[in-house]
Amino acid sequence: MTILILAVGSYGDVLPLVGMARELQQRGHRVTIFTSAHFQELVQKAGVGFTPLGTADDYDAIANNPALWHPHKGWRLLMKQIVSSALGETYTLLKSKI
Repeated sequence: MTILILAVGSYGDVLPLVGMARELQQRGHRVTIFTSAHFQELVQKAGVGFTPLGTADDYDAIANNPALWHPHKGWRLLMKQIVSSALGETYTLLKSKI
């Protein structure tokens, strides 16, 4: 079976999915993780297929933005920068793998 995993977020979001992907591969599945280029080395060292969503610089710009930690602005920033701006690209990439 081919399994595509979309991992959006920080290390705390991505690492568990990398572990799950490795286990799925060991059970004979073909697995690809779609996540920020920031995590490319992590995913590839785990031996899992990797497709980048955005660049490492995109990830760093969001992670280093002080507004991310604001109790009201942080969520809005995440939705605007990560979800809304990448939605079209993510859909196209996922569709190309089906």
